[in-house]
Amino acid sequence: MKRLIFLVFIILTAISIAHGGRTDGQGGHRDNNNRSGLGPYHYHHGYSAHLHKNNNCPFE
Repeated sequence: MKRLIFLVFIILTAISIAHGGRTDGQGGHRDNNNRSGLGPYHYHHGYSAHLHKNNNCPFE
């Protein structure tokens, strides 16, 4: 049980370090280090990291 709690703690810590959580009014943010692999700017607004092609969200 202690190992499971430790593993969950490590995973959540890694996720929180990878993404600061701050987004702009459109639900996106700059990713100058391209950690997501999506380029310098991508969107979240309640979904996983993604791009908007032709200004259309693939989740809507």
